[in-house]
Amino acid sequence: MALRTPPSWLQNGSHTAENDRLTVQGIFRTSGILAPADLAVTQSGTPAMSVSVASGWAAILGTFQANMGAYQVYNDAATTLTVTTADPTNPRIDLVVVAVQDAFYSGATNTVVFTVVAGTPAGSPVAPSAPANSIVLAQIAVAALATTIVNANITDKRVLAQSSHGTPVIPNMSLGFTTQATAASTLILTANSNAKQEFTGTTASQVVQMPVTSTLSIGWQSTISNKSTQSIAVNSSGGNLIATVPAGTDWLFTCNAITGTTAASWSNSYVGASAVPSSTAPALIKVMSASFSAVADTATTFDGIFTNTYKKYMVVIDGLFGSNVGATSLMQYRVGGATQSANTYYAEAFGYKPANTLVNTGVNPSTSVQMTILGTDINSSSGAVLNFFNVGNSSNRGKFHGTLWDGYQTAAVTIGGNYATNATIDGLIFSATAGTITGTVTVYGLAN
Repeated sequence: MALRTPPSWLQNGSHTAENDRLTVQGIFRTSGILAPADLAVTQSGTPAMSVSVASGWAAILGTFQANMGAYQVYNDAATTLTVTTADPTNPRIDLVVVAVQDAFYSGATNTVVFTVVAGTPAGSPVAPSAPANSIVLAQIAVAALATTIVNANITDKRVLAQSSHGTPVIPNMSLGFTTQATAASTLILTANSNAKQEFTGTTASQVVQMPVTSTLSIGWQSTISNKSTQSIAVNSSGGNLIATVPAGTDWLFTCNAITGTTAASWSNSYVGASAVPSSTAPALIKVMSASFSAVADTATTFDGIFTNTYKKYMVVIDGLFGSNVGATSLMQYRVGGATQSANTYYAEAFGYKPANTLVNTGVNPSTSVQMTILGTDINSSSGAVLNFFNVGNSSNRGKFHGTLWDGYQTAAVTIGGNYATNATIDGLIFSATAGTITGTVTVYGLAN
């Protein structure tokens, strides 16, 4: 018969089951499962000589003869299958299949069944042949004297059915979103993983492993959105590097072959910059704040405020004043708990009173044992905002610049300075030329 008639679903026509299956085959051109989770084979809840087959759909093209069409089968609940007793001497490989039995073509039974096809024990066993009208769901490696089957013994052999256009009938539909902090570990994705995987945090050595390609459809995609501060390695299921996703970027990974476990089964492309989360966006992070009252100096209060956590720091000096008329405030660097008092400080400043009168220039214009930072008289309240760099993270010449308000002179002053000797500066100490000082100092780090 060259042209099957009547055509499918013609009103008042007489339609054979075979013609209906040929209609289904017009949709399902190859055998396979219909969605990535369908009919997955796993160990039993309590491992034993058995396996469990998940619910789901499959299309099975008839193979007894040509033009049998595609059978559509459905399992509505997890099903347990028994694996026969292991050989006492040699291992074997078994197959888990779902098979259609149709007495119109062969035999006397009309049904669909799950079957564990036992292989032949051997020193180097091979898998048995699958029966006609079936698809293979998994292979089971049955060791000699085995008494349980666990997931490590099961190899997934499912493939997705292909449409008449040569593409999978059911593409990846897991269009959800998952966010997680980076960890020094491997995140293994599956066909059912959400399509977008976002990473935040600061921990290095995060790896993402793409799903086994035989469980996917061509065109399955996953976006890796790296909002962390570290790069992320993306590997194939065989552990081969596909690409490294730099911090602050999004990359799209696409399955281009449903065989193979190497990077060759994947393509990848840069999508764009990934917005850095607020926790890692450039921002001022409060490191510490301390108040002091009527002290000769701040001693160890501000030791350890500069570290390699941040490259730049802001120090806010709020309401600093002294006990003695005519005294000025001083600042020195600290390194490992020791005050740096060598003649290697430089600082320059200029300021204006409200009447635009220049009030001072050349604060420590040459080397000095400290930096004068506030006024000629700190008996009146004064303050400053100073920015520090080249401190805390390497042996360097610590620098600062900023503005201050001289309460006695009622003047705004711009000031800057540096330490002319390389040192890993980790703290500050404040004092006065005479008497005591009182005030509050808050330290911020600039996240970058």
